Amino acid sequence: RLEYTECDWLYQDISCREPGSCRLASPGYPGLYSPNRRCNYHITTSSVHTKVKIKFLSLCLPHNQCSTDHINIYQGSMSSSPLIKTVCANKKQELVCSGPNLLLEFSSGPSLPP
Repeated sequence: RLEYTECDWLYQDISCREPGSCRLASPGYPGLYSPNRRCNYHITTSSVHTKVKIKFLSLCLPHNQCSTDHINIYQGSMSSSPLIKTVCANKKQELVCSGPNLLLEFSSGPSLPP
């Protein structure tokens, strides 16, 4: 976890080489996440040629609240970077993205999660 933050994390490729070594989870996992949360998961690689595989093993976001409860994936280190994809609902999926920087931004709205 990044210092002075409640739920922002940094993952570097050098510490994520073993399968399953870098798992991201919503705040409060395996319990429910809180309403009105925004958490950032920063992923950095040592090279622009490094590929990052993002695999959603379990995803339970309200399907009718994609505008408030979702995960945005950005090609860069900030939410102003180009948006690659918005993930919501319960659809398990896998993405392969290029480095050197990615940002996964988890957002929850005012309603309690399912």
